Amino acid sequence: MDRKQKLSRHFDLGEFVPQDVDDCPSWIVSELQDVCTDLLEPIRAHMGGALIVHSGWRPPDKNRAVGGVAGGDHENGRAVDFHVTGNADKDWTERTIEAFHWARERLSGRYGQIILEDHRKVLKNPGKLWVHIAAPSVKHPGTGHDVNAILVSLEPKKYTRLPESTTNSA
Repeated sequence: MDRKQKLSRHFDLGEFVPQDVDDCPSWIVSELQDVCTDLLEPIRAHMGGALIVHSGWRPPDKNRAVGGVAGGDHENGRAVDFHVTGNADKDWTERTIEAFHWARERLSGRYGQIILEDHRKVLKNPGKLWVHIAAPSVKHPGTGHDVNAILVSLEPKKYTRLPESTTNSA
C-alpha cells in the first residue's frame, strides 16, 4: 500500500488508514476517493484551509476497539472524522463548527450523514470536537427521509436530530 497515493487534490491515502495497518483493499480506496472528491474537497475549498483527518477507514478490529458501529460507514471507507485548522480570524473550534453548518446546508444530498461531535464539556477535554461526514448508503441515503442524517452529539453515543434547513446557522 502506498500511503502517499493521492485520493484527491489535497488528500493522501495515508491520512485515512490507521498507521499500523499495512494493506487497504482497492474497493476501500475507491470509496475514500469518492468521499474526498464529493465531500472533503468542497469543505476544504470553502473553509480556505486544511482539514485534519482523525479517522477514515477502519478495519473491523480497529472499529471495534474505538466503539464504532459494526458494518458501519467507517468500516466501508465511506466516513471521515475531521476538524478544520484555525486561521487569523477564528480558532479551530469555531471553524470546525462553521464547516459542519456549511456542509450540512450546501452539501445536502451529497452526504448520507453528518454529525457534529462536540464532547469537550462532558469529557473535560478541549480537543474532543470533530465532524463526522459519510457518503450516502442504504442506511443513510442522504435524503429528507432519513431522520438520522443530521445529528449533534454532546456526549459519546448520545445524539440529537437536527432538521434540514435552508439558512446557514454559523
